Amino acid sequence: IDWGGVFGEYDMASSGDKLKLHVQTEPLALTYGENEHHFSKMLMALNADKTPMPFLTNSVFRFRMAGARLIDEGEPLFAIQQGELDANSKLTNDSYAMHLLASAEALEISESRYAPVGLKFSLDNLHAESMSELIGLYLSKGGSNSSLGLEHLFPLISNGTRLSLDYLTLGLPQGVAQLQASLAWPAKPTSASIVDIVSAMHSLLKFSVPKALVQHFIDEEVDAMTADALETTKGFDAKERKKKHEDQIQAWVDQ
Repeated sequence: IDWGGVFGEYDMASSGDKLKLHVQTEPLALTYGENEHHFSKMLMALNADKTPMPFLTNSVFRFRMAGARLIDEGEPLFAIQQGELDANSKLTNDSYAMHLLASAEALEISESRYAPVGLKFSLDNLHAESMSELIGLYLSKGGSNSSLGLEHLFPLISNGTRLSLDYLTLGLPQGVAQLQASLAWPAKPTSASIVDIVSAMHSLLKFSVPKALVQHFIDEEVDAMTADALETTKGFDAKERKKKHEDQIQAWVDQ
């Protein structure tokens, strides 16, 4: 173990209404056998204020990591460069909102590399009182959601809730892929039936994929079809093999 230590500051008001937390860890290296875990300096900060609603806080969370690398039995398992995470929650009148923003300059999982990586997620206009009651019910059941039905979840969207994946960005060798999605409900929905909830929902999905990636998948599929065609036409003469191969490719295109 090679570690420079950890430093922190914790401050909570005597009333319990406010919390401030700041933690900084120095670079850490763990090595045992062919396993290696390396972590750069990390910073974490949390500011949280109690609200009139039980279990709900106005909070701001930040996390920064210059890099990390995990090696398992001599093989690269995971690595990240310039990782950042920001999350916040806020109570405004009778609505509660939660936002998440995450990014990395580069992310490596096994032998796959993604650069850059970005995510922005938001959940707005949750009915605050219903949210507070739902958390209380969940905790009273020992963390089990088996007793939570639609009648408990429906009030959450009564303020006109919007759930949004503002963007998911993934850098691939062939280019950058992006995804956007959202679900939104009108304020004061009149029915708790699943049919009416789905009917009233407005959904949106957008995505973009690099042309080179699409071509890559098409080429792989064609190569697989070609291999199958050659395998199934063994014993045919050249003309018959060519005809069989063309028929299989055409059948795949028609699908």
